[in-house]
Amino acid sequence: MFECNRGRWVDGTLMFLPSLLHPDLGPQTTNQGPTETDGSDVVLNDYTTSMVVCMCKFGWEGPVCEEPAGIREPAFTGQSYLSHRLYNGSEVRVEVLARTLAPTGLILYASLPGDKYLSLFLQEGLLQFQFSCGLQTMLFSEVQMNVNNGYHMSVLVQLVLLPGAGDTRRCHASLRINNTLVMSGEQISAVTLSLEDPSGGMLHLAGVPPHLAQDLVISRIVGFTGCMKGLKVSNRSRHIFKDAVDGQGVSECSSLACLSNPCYSAATCVEYRDHWHCLCPSGYVGVRCEQSVCSNNPCMFGATCVVFTASGFLCLCPLGKHGVYCEHDVDVAQPQFWSSVGGLSSYAAYQLPGTIHNSLELKLRFSPTTMDQIALLVFVGQEGVHTAQSDHLALSFIKGYLVLTWNLGSGPRRIFTPRPVTPRANRPHTVRLGRVGQTAWLLVDNLGNVSGRSPGRLSQLNTRSVLYLGQSVGQGPALLRLPTQSHDINIALITCRRTRVGQLLSTPSRP
Repeated sequence: MFECNRGRWVDGTLMFLPSLLHPDLGPQTTNQGPTETDGSDVVLNDYTTSMVVCMCKFGWEGPVCEEPAGIREPAFTGQSYLSHRLYNGSEVRVEVLARTLAPTGLILYASLPGDKYLSLFLQEGLLQFQFSCGLQTMLFSEVQMNVNNGYHMSVLVQLVLLPGAGDTRRCHASLRINNTLVMSGEQISAVTLSLEDPSGGMLHLAGVPPHLAQDLVISRIVGFTGCMKGLKVSNRSRHIFKDAVDGQGVSECSSLACLSNPCYSAATCVEYRDHWHCLCPSGYVGVRCEQSVCSNNPCMFGATCVVFTASGFLCLCPLGKHGVYCEHDVDVAQPQFWSSVGGLSSYAAYQLPGTIHNSLELKLRFSPTTMDQIALLVFVGQEGVHTAQSDHLALSFIKGYLVLTWNLGSGPRRIFTPRPVTPRANRPHTVRLGRVGQTAWLLVDNLGNVSGRSPGRLSQLNTRSVLYLGQSVGQGPALLRLPTQSHDINIALITCRRTRVGQLLSTPSRP
């Protein structure tokens, strides 16, 4: 049995559900192959891969949380923090060394019983010191000296209850930077300020836990981006990381400039003399790698540009063009359709010479390069986004099975081969399909004829007279959304009544 030593495990299940290319396909459940459930739905495998991930408790790391995290100088990213407990004593006194290049961020926040607190944060590179003893709030602001220069600064904040009598007492708070007093103030405490309250308090460095963020008096301040070390609480040294009782997102300080993750598009950040520089992956440019090469489409003849890892970009050329920029002409005798790139698939479109409202018959031969794929072979349909009532006819290849789907406006109907086609290297598979009114049929190789009838009373296929091979397109969103799986198929010949696709007839004879 898998076990995390010091953490909890989560099931990171990855789901790959074949949707059969249609949003109105119906349910998918685990099965050994396609089966017909109620005369209209196809049930397919759901392909799942499970992985167990340990979410380690604070202070531990490793695949199963088996190693203590050894961090000497913590680095904070603006989303991380460390929390320490404040024990009983006669005063609150916190010292720490901090350095940053960020202009804004919470350096520390100490909370005490009775709505008492003190905080130190940056605004536009200038220090802001704020405290309260339960009745008033005082805010001190530096107006001249920026401290976000990347150098270590020694911080000392202190809150002390002053001697007095009765229920009304005074408290004093101060801030020292590099052993120089820069801010201090006194205020009245409406109730007795007891720094020896048994409930103690908490000190949060660089940020606060998420459940406290909304209740924070200075909640608008973002987390600190930078590094800290040399923590002392009440004149006693503490290990800033190991002695913390809680924390999140902390790592060892190395590159101060790159802590804010300035680079986009999975780029690599490198530091040079306290400045960051982004090494962009292929296909991206800009100071932060924020701009895709495809933003200024280099492709010609209306080709589609997509980001591609190997070369940076890839031009999806229109029919009859090829080359890096689709700059060359090419005659296609036998079209081959490739895998999806950036959610887009290759396709060819043919204008039908007549209407296909009442009937249609097609014959085609195809050769899949792999049986383990989900792909669209043939599509005829309406423009725009498809709904459950959109007219269309589609032939799909589902891991060896051929599925014919048609919708005349009353809902989809699907029929499919009783078993997958047999892989063969040198001979293409032959498909014959047709429709007359509500009835359609499908015959693939020697697997036997399959037929079905669409639901409702509608009997015409009201679509555009355009036949798509491979992938359908339209004036807006794609007519069908393909799963991001293989789509590698050669279509050798498509005919209707022994006629080339450019000469399709619309009055078929039923097989």
